[in-house]
Amino acid sequence: MVEEVVDIDGLGVEGIEGRLSGRRAVRLVAAPAAPGLRSVIRPVIDEVDPDVVAVAIGPEGGWTPDELAQLVARDWSPVGLGATILRTEHAGPAALAALAALTGRWERER
Repeated sequence: MVEEVVDIDGLGVEGIEGRLSGRRAVRLVAAPAAPGLRSVIRPVIDEVDPDVVAVAIGPEGGWTPDELAQLVARDWSPVGLGATILRTEHAGPAALAALAALTGRWERER
């Protein structure tokens, strides 16, 4: 279940971290040159055993190097969403769908 979608415009890294405070959170940041989501997600989830997965999607044109560095310094894992660079409004739903598929959220319980 998607708990909440937050527009972080103007919220900044500190504001994002405040929303995750006290949670076992996996922090993912979409970055085109990063390793693919498939190669990153399982080890990260196994290590953290999260109660929330946060995905930061950059603005049109992507993150600035400084923004990306700030997120990485706060334990956000850069992940790629494939060879095609998606529009901001498409990247979020695509990331959520990929996460659901890769983590077994869509598997039928037996």
